[in-house]
Parts: sequence; structure tokens; C-alpha cells
Amino acid sequence: MLTCSSSSEKVRNDAPRARPNILLIVVDTLRADHLSAYGYARPTSPAIDALAARGVRFDRHRAQAPCTFPSMNSLLTSRPVETFFGQSQGDMSIPAGVTSVAELLRGEGYITAAFSASPIVRKNPSQFNQAGGFQRGFQLFDDECLWKDARCVNDRALAALARHRTGEPVFFLLHYIDPHGPYQAPVLGRRKRFARHGARRELPPEVRAGESHAAAARLDRGEPAGVDAAGIAHWVDLYDDEIAFEDARIGELVEAFERGAPARGTVVALAADHGESFLEHGTLAHCRSLYDTEIRTPWIVAGPGIPQGAVRDALSENLDIVPTLLDLAGVAVAESAFAGRSLAALIGSGEAAPARLQTSAFAGWRAAFDGRHKLMVNETAGELRLFDLVQDPGERADLAPAERRTAAALRRALAEQSPTPESALEAARETERQLRALGYL
Repeated sequence: MLTCSSSSEKVRNDAPRARPNILLIVVDTLRADHLSAYGYARPTSPAIDALAARGVRFDRHRAQAPCTFPSMNSLLTSRPVETFFGQSQGDMSIPAGVTSVAELLRGEGYITAAFSASPIVRKNPSQFNQAGGFQRGFQLFDDECLWKDARCVNDRALAALARHRTGEPVFFLLHYIDPHGPYQAPVLGRRKRFARHGARRELPPEVRAGESHAAAARLDRGEPAGVDAAGIAHWVDLYDDEIAFEDARIGELVEAFERGAPARGTVVALAADHGESFLEHGTLAHCRSLYDTEIRTPWIVAGPGIPQGAVRDALSENLDIVPTLLDLAGVAVAESAFAGRSLAALIGSGEAAPARLQTSAFAGWRAAFDGRHKLMVNETAGELRLFDLVQDPGERADLAPAERRTAAALRRALAEQSPTPESALEAARETERQLRALGYL
């Protein structure tokens, strides 16, 4: 059996035998539109494409924030991001009293384990998360692969799985860091797949190193990025190489996990905490904006009883992942426990889910999407932007000055659905300041 975090802790063993294993894969900094499964021209993701081919892909999925904190806190608890702002300086943990998916599944007899390369999603403190605090509910939380590539995460997860021989269903969370900057995928063959051979000789050192942090910081200060179009293109090539490397490791992991897990079927879910910007809207990296480059992320679910090769275009978000996985596992939880909703019925039947707003927030900005129009508003700064994503999926033409009624209606709907007090907005801005002071942004 997996090593528990305390010898005094007990796990129920009376969970129904029919409950499936759950493998939740979260890839840090993964844009949906850079996966071939989501229409990207480059073949970056054959393994993820294969997962989508035997499951359901959500086509209009978004994260709750463009930054690992608080996006991952929200994903793992199905609570609004505002829940996690305002903790003591450096504390990015899931607060006491906020229940995580690991706690719920453990209470239902699951063996729970997490394996993370993230500097944020950790049990132990790091430079950027000085409190740790993500381990509650996990019998094993392995954060030994800090900043290491997916091979480390896979090795430790599969080794732990091999130690589990008692037959209970397992819930494994894997948090990969690979696409996160600096973009430097391991070279397993003679050369990278997408980055142009020989480009390193003619580009500046920070571009060759795949390091966008300094350029992003220059933009934050109102200075030029100092990177030309060729440099940005090279970063995109390197980012795509990271995705391709990660994709191959995901394929290896899923195959080995399904072979080694208890024989009860496995629900595999793939998601991301946020995306990445490459100057599409004047910013680089992430934690900068609520444009889709930073919040449109993948969500793919495959497993027993799930239709194969299906696409769902109903609005979905990371808030929905936990309620849906619990529903698929037959774990009953009151709807009021979550801000998201289970989309298990939509997965199975394709029936349209009730209409709602899709929302995201960070650093004083909030966004709402109704299926056509997306509003981004900063109440304190008095700024708002409106985009028609049907006609303008790249979010280039701000319609707010011309379509004031639409903007006002979305603004009211956002306030009614999820009102945010000024104290929460200020806490969000303070969190951004802390992350900048720590050098994370």
C-alpha cells in the first residue's frame, strides 16, 4: 500500500467495488490551441489526441485564473478563486475548512496520492510557495520532482502505484511543469522537433535559452520587450517542443497506469492550470491577463462508459472538474458544496447543459463569457473590454465603446452571479505584488 502521511490515519475500505480509479493529469502552462486535438496545425500532441479519440473533449473550456495560484486551488476544490486570496504573506495553500477532492475521495475509500513538479502545488515550502499546504487529503504527496521534467514525475508515480496491492480504487494527481518557461525540452533525438536547427547562433542569449521572464518583466515596467518577431517565433517553437515532449510522457504514463492500477477501470482526465502569452495582446508568459491565450485550457475525459471521440461545446471550466469526476465515480456530494457543476450527464448524453456565465479573475480583473461575448472588467481602474468570440476569436476588436448595452448586461450578470467585494479585489492585487516580489512574475 502507499505510504501514508501519518501512521495513525485510517482509510475506509468499504467503497463500492465498481468505483473506478481516477487519474487527474494537470499540465502547467498548457494552451488548448497549441494541441493538435484542438485544431493546432502542428502535430504537437498525438498521445493527447489519442486520449481525446477514446473520450470526450470539451471545446470551450477555461481556467479560473491565468496563474497556478489560485487556479489550482480552485480546480482542486471547485471553489471561486477569491476564496484563496488574503492569506498570510507567502501562503498559497488550500485554507482549513475548504475541502479538496483528495479529502472527499479518501473519505470514500480511495487511496490518494499526488506527484508534483510545480513550485506552487506542494506539500513542502518552496521559494514561491512559502507555506506548501496542498497535501491535505493525500496519503502520499510527493513533491521531490521540483522543476524536473515529466520523466521524474512518471517514475515516482508509477513506482508508488506498483507498491499498491490491496485493491482499493486509487486517485492519482500528477502536476507536470514542462511547458512552463524556460522553454527547454530535453532532446531525446538528434534535434528538437519544431525549433529551427541553427537558430541558436543568430538569436540573443535569453531567446536561445527559452527564457521569457526578463522580457515579460520589462513589459510590466512599461519598457519594450526587447525581443523581435524572430525571437517570439523561436519561443513558440520551443514551447511546442515542450508540449511534444510532455505529450509523449503522458502517453507512456497513461498506458502504464492503466496496466498497473487495480482492475476496476480508470477515468483519465487531462487539464491545465492556465495558458501562455506570446505578445498576442502585448504580454508575455502568464499571470498577466484574462485573454484566452492565458485562460483557454484543455479538458479531456476518457474511461469506462464515456463516449469515444465526442466533442462537447457547452461552456465548461476548471470549477467543473471535481464535481464531474466525483459524479463519474459515484460519489454523492451536495451541489451546494461546489461553485462548479457536474457535467457527467453532458458527457454521457450530449444534452445541452443549462446556460450560465463562464468566469475568471486575477489581479483586480474579472472576465465573463456567455457563449458569444466575453467581457473583461477592472472596476477599480474603471476599464472594460468586450469581444465577440464568434466573429473575433483572437480578441482583437474591443466592442465596448460601440456595444455599451451588451457590455452593461454582461457586467450586471457577472455581479449577480458572483459578486466580489472590494476586499477580495485588493487581496488579489496584493497577491500579484507578492508574486512579483518573489520573482515568480
